[in-house]
Amino acid sequence: MTRPVRNERGLFLGDHHQRAILTQAQVDETFELRDAGWSQQELADKYGVARRTIRDALSGRSWNKAAAVGTQWQARQADALIYQFNALLLAWSTPPP
Repeated sequence: MTRPVRNERGLFLGDHHQRAILTQAQVDETFELRDAGWSQQELADKYGVARRTIRDALSGRSWNKAAAVGTQWQARQADALIYQFNALLLAWSTPPP
């Protein structure tokens, strides 16, 4: 078990927060399952919470530290967009035969 950490306002963070509904392990798994194609509603049903709770965890509104895990997914998305942009740029700049 991790040692409780407090933010600048004195509130506990993560699993130790007074109103935490999900654990850090559940949030980490949520990101993995989302990447595997699960919907927010399916995730909410799995953990017995509201879809809003899942949405807030995935977006970083709650579980801000957990949102860093989602940056791996965001990086992959950004790489895919850059690849598509470069392909379009190459197609646009290449003269027709």
